[in-house]
Amino acid sequence: MNKFVNTKTGKLYTAYSIREIGDKYVVVFKKGGKEYTYDRYTIDLMTGCDLSSTNDVPTSTGKLIVYSYDKTCYNCGEKTQILTYIVYTGNILDNFTYPWDKIKALKYQNTELHMINEDIEYYGVKVLGDVFSFDEVMVNKYPKRISVAYSKTLRRSYAMNICEHCKAIQGKNFVYKDINCFIRDMTPLNVFDTISFQITNDFLKKCKNHYITP
Repeated sequence: MNKFVNTKTGKLYTAYSIREIGDKYVVVFKKGGKEYTYDRYTIDLMTGCDLSSTNDVPTSTGKLIVYSYDKTCYNCGEKTQILTYIVYTGNILDNFTYPWDKIKALKYQNTELHMINEDIEYYGVKVLGDVFSFDEVMVNKYPKRISVAYSKTLRRSYAMNICEHCKAIQGKNFVYKDINCFIRDMTPLNVFDTISFQITNDFLKKCKNHYITP
């Protein structure tokens, strides 16, 4: 069990689980119980309190919308289907849906890159290859369509689409550019699938570099 002291009252409490989200602690006092959010400075964790001990305890369920569109493979020239999620940079648990909210997407626009290349709006959205936890979901769901491969451009490995014909990888930068064009031109996309996933402490830790509002 996890113990902490409320620094405002000086009282000692025992919690079923404690997880971190940014500058907050989310505390659950009993299994299946209500979540309570505290500012980090109001809680003093006791020695032996292990935040990782509840990583496998789902706190809620999320849904990931998977979109599809056809793209010409750079390698073989054939049409291949691209699968990707589109989530909001301001909260990656928020699926970006049609009709596209351009004003919302511009809130987290990468203006520096847009000034360098005005052909792309650099909207504040994340696609396949950007969010590791969602990439894991996609790779496990579609192992014959999506694979983790090394990108010479980004100098790292991440989840990418695979051409249905020649198996050439279809990199994130091209997908992100396509999605920007679809949002700019208000082009609807086909909803290929909707995946349910468990939001656990481990999931949130893997997303620590992204904005999250559960």
